[in-house]
Amino acid sequence: MLRKHEGFRAKPAQIGEGVWLVGYGHVHRGAKCAATTQEKAKLRLAADLRPIEKALNKTVNVAITQSQFDALVCFAFSISLPAFLESDVLKRVNAGDFIGAACAMDAWRRGDSLGKVVEALVRRRATEKALFLKDLPVVVAPSALVRPQLDHAALILAEAAAPGVSATPRRSIGVRLTEILQSEPATAAVLAAPSAPMEDIPEEITTAHAKPVARPLAAVNNVPRPLALVWKRRAGDAPHERVGHGPLMLLGVALMLLGGSLLLAGRGAVIDIIGALALITPGVAATSMALTGWKRDVSANP
Repeated sequence: MLRKHEGFRAKPAQIGEGVWLVGYGHVHRGAKCAATTQEKAKLRLAADLRPIEKALNKTVNVAITQSQFDALVCFAFSISLPAFLESDVLKRVNAGDFIGAACAMDAWRRGDSLGKVVEALVRRRATEKALFLKDLPVVVAPSALVRPQLDHAALILAEAAAPGVSATPRRSIGVRLTEILQSEPATAAVLAAPSAPMEDIPEEITTAHAKPVARPLAAVNNVPRPLALVWKRRAGDAPHERVGHGPLMLLGVALMLLGGSLLLAGRGAVIDIIGALALITPGVAATSMALTGWKRDVSANP
């Protein structure tokens, strides 16, 4: 299996300065080496696998089958032994979580130079997972009783395989609202920077076509007073400015409530937690800014 996925190279191919690839995935360093045959390449591959086999015998602390051992050797040879020793695959194996260890192999599907999911690695991980799970007892799961549910974590991994194609048919309200709030940099700065000086923060937030836009008061001098969320400060106008803090506080409270409901209604998935935090954080920021501005106006204009 390993020879099939590595492929055979009779003539050495240079992959770096003084680094050559020959045989079945053998890396030769130094001057260009001679061509090889399949028989010699098999012996060289066996020699390359000995350090990996020795490391597995030393680091795997639970009883595993020969098929699992072979799958781990192939996997470690693919990602390199140092990476394997630090991987979640080995940690889950030692924890006795064989299903989790097999699933963790899918996290290693990107090419070093390409930076994207590689088809050859997808097939290789599938073969290694099948070999790793080969000798485990089969647990029945009738489709009528155990209907599979969408795995968001696996979906995130799958999205990288098809750039530009949305793998999610619909998005939760929290994720969509977070995207809307963060689509305009100025609005995102207002909601995410509670410690910024009040005079440096845009004084009006409006929404058009479901996309937030933050503008300073200088750009909306001609807007009728009822449409302005925060009015320009003038002599004797402090009470009206205080009223403008109300909508900002309402926005903050609404975001916190929406984030809390999303967190409570979710199933504990990572995407639900991230969406909830993305709503609660700007909600807290907006509420803090509203309270800070109100206290400052009260102290300046009792």
